[in-house]
Amino acid sequence: MFKYFSKHIFVAGGYISGWMFLWFLHFDALIIDTASLIFLPAGLRVCAYLFLPKCYWISIFSADLCASFVLDILTGTTHQSLYTILGSNLLPVLSYFVFAYCFCQIYSTLNFQRPQQSVVFIIGVFITSFCYGTIRILLLQKNVDFDLTLFNQILSFAFGDTMGILFMVTFVVVMLDLTKSNGYKESQRYSWLDILVLTAIMTCVLFVPDNSVEINYAKIVVIFTIIGVTYRHGLSGSLVSLCIVVICIVYYVAVIESSVNKLPEQTFFVSLSVLSIILGSVVTLNRQYATDLQEQNDRLKTKTSQLEEALELNRKLNQNIFRIQEQERQRIAKELHDEIGQSMTAMRIEMKLLEPFQPPEGLNILGQLKHIAQNINETTHRMMNALHPRGLSELGLLDAIQYGDVAELLKKAQVKLVVKVQGNSKIIPSHTALVLYRIFQETSSNSMKYAHASKIVVKIDVSESSVVMAVKDNGIGFSNNESKPLSGLGILGIKERIYALNGTHKLWSSEFGTEHQVSIPLD
Repeated sequence: MFKYFSKHIFVAGGYISGWMFLWFLHFDALIIDTASLIFLPAGLRVCAYLFLPKCYWISIFSADLCASFVLDILTGTTHQSLYTILGSNLLPVLSYFVFAYCFCQIYSTLNFQRPQQSVVFIIGVFITSFCYGTIRILLLQKNVDFDLTLFNQILSFAFGDTMGILFMVTFVVVMLDLTKSNGYKESQRYSWLDILVLTAIMTCVLFVPDNSVEINYAKIVVIFTIIGVTYRHGLSGSLVSLCIVVICIVYYVAVIESSVNKLPEQTFFVSLSVLSIILGSVVTLNRQYATDLQEQNDRLKTKTSQLEEALELNRKLNQNIFRIQEQERQRIAKELHDEIGQSMTAMRIEMKLLEPFQPPEGLNILGQLKHIAQNINETTHRMMNALHPRGLSELGLLDAIQYGDVAELLKKAQVKLVVKVQGNSKIIPSHTALVLYRIFQETSSNSMKYAHASKIVVKIDVSESSVVMAVKDNGIGFSNNESKPLSGLGILGIKERIYALNGTHKLWSSEFGTEHQVSIPLD
């Protein structure tokens, strides 16, 4: 209970202190006169209701009444009747309490980035101030005659209150945004509220009952206001501020009694309007281009993401295709070995058994049949190795490269083969080893057939994360060999197999030889 009341007492005491400070604050500026600063407490009053929890509203209401009575004591003001007490003390407190309650009922979440909420706020503040000023005059003065002078007085009072409220609310919004407190996640500095506070300054300068402010000073404020608002908000800010300037200048020249010449003011306004609209259009177009560019970048990112997903899916599909292809090749090679190989072996045995029973002429025919059977057996053996390198599963990658069928073919073609290995080649997965062997098989075939190489160097570097294999020959290279283009089916197959394993392939070719470098991650 003590903690609860201590919070309310702290809020009430802080409110009274701030209220009294703003009331007696002295500040000389081109805004009517120093008396205009009595409108700042109205801004503090509205900010307290809007930005503090509703549980403190009773404390704020009570502190507001206390502050007004304390001010009467300090200034020596005495009220003659109940009407003066109502007009000077209770009416302003009650008016803005009702306004804050109605505004919070309409908008449960404050967000001055929304133009509608900002416009409703400023209109509500002005109407509340105007009604409060009118009722106050009726309560404090007797035999009131409504004329233009009285209307100007009420209007100036309403604009003054509006200015003070906009000053305070803008300050609080910016501070909340900078400190990221009170749940203000969205940026509030670029709200329509700054348009309203700037135009309120300009309005209070122009609505001068006694014409004590030079019109040239007002023009300076107007110019800087319109430039700032236009630069911040583009064409919409230009149009909003110009509309308010129109009202101000028309009122200043036509309504207030003044010797000001209308033609220079109209010329000033037209020139300023043209420049403001041009600047606003440029700013708006620039922001529109930036928005369009951002949208295109977002679409590009989306397309890039979709393309990456498609490439990843394609890579996985290719990987599955190659895996199924190798399994099918292995099955066909096994069937060739089991069916044709065994049949040819049985045929050679039968022909061997027939030799003692054949006449001399039959022996020659039988010898030819043996030779044909031997050729069929060798062809079947080559087809089996082409379909699935049997030595790879039996010997491992390193020994299959050094002593397998490809090494035998290179030896027969008098091509020197040099193999260098760093790291443990036994940790290479079987599917990766098969791809590396196929690459060695294809590149060695190209080196013999097209590059006319006499030496092939194979370097294999195995680490924990990847395996890198480089195959280099001393042939004539692709650049001097028109019969073998770089985009051949063999190289295309190499790249597809590498990309299916999320690897990379680099190729260098010159008149001094060709080098393939393959890097495949080890999952």
